[in-house]
Amino acid sequence: MNDRRRWLLYGALVVGLAQLAWPPALHAVAAQRVVRLRNAFISAVKNRAAVEDDFRVDHVKPSINPVGSGGEDGDLHVSGRPGTLIALPMVAEVVNAKLEKDDVVQSLRDLEGTAQKVRITGVWRLWFEHPPADVLVQGGTVPRPDGTNPDHIFELHPIVTVDGHAADESFVPISGYTAYTAQKAFGAYEKLEFRVKHGASFTTVSSTKVGYNYTEFEAVLAGAPKHTNDATFVLADIVDEDGTSVVAKPRRLVIADDTKAAQAFHAKQPKKGTTLRVLGIPRVNLDKLMDEAENAAGDTVVVKGAYEIIVVGIE
Repeated sequence: MNDRRRWLLYGALVVGLAQLAWPPALHAVAAQRVVRLRNAFISAVKNRAAVEDDFRVDHVKPSINPVGSGGEDGDLHVSGRPGTLIALPMVAEVVNAKLEKDDVVQSLRDLEGTAQKVRITGVWRLWFEHPPADVLVQGGTVPRPDGTNPDHIFELHPIVTVDGHAADESFVPISGYTAYTAQKAFGAYEKLEFRVKHGASFTTVSSTKVGYNYTEFEAVLAGAPKHTNDATFVLADIVDEDGTSVVAKPRRLVIADDTKAAQAFHAKQPKKGTTLRVLGIPRVNLDKLMDEAENAAGDTVVVKGAYEIIVVGIE
């Protein structure tokens, strides 16, 4: 084989290998969903359960979700435009909405489409379940959503109060609901990688899409509960039905003050070693992410295990 033919074949081989490699690489980049959050906002909420902001209720789902499994979770979905604190496209959800249908739910229905600003409080939830393809940047004017489940990364879920009406019955296990098992849900959470870069005014966070909202599991407290701001936080080992741990290390539970979940938690006089049966939903652990990002001096770092569980109900 002459040199010219050898180099032609070599070149074709290199191009062919490159073409095989490029689509997965491009797909991996495209799969990342990105949000840029104000550092001041992160500092204000990272060790809180809930936030309060103005809210215009644009859409309320016509019916409460049925109760079964998966998305049949008994929630009521609401979309709208928050004020200057949140300043992101968002969804708010009433948990166990049938228990609140004559109070909080009715208030939301009365406000739908009125453009009236009301005060809403809810457990904040940053999670990459329904993220847009475009980069979200916190701040500015939030556009009016088209429906009850627009592309979003931020939620108030569960809602705590709306226009003075308290969702005081809703933080309990969802009767008749089959949640994801610890093995399935935490198996997905544990594989998540968050990319985070801390800048002068904003921190950029990205991840791939993930689901598995409601999970029911046994939590074995790994330390003493600690009350901070408006919540009790506690590290817990998460175990499956056989008592086998499904997490690499204990994960943080978030129990919002003045809820039935908090009442149930404190009634058990919890301490290290206490076992709880919990219904919860995941959110990004901004406290852990910021610890990693602030130590990296402006570099992008990859963090695993940067999630925590909002406690919706305790048996």
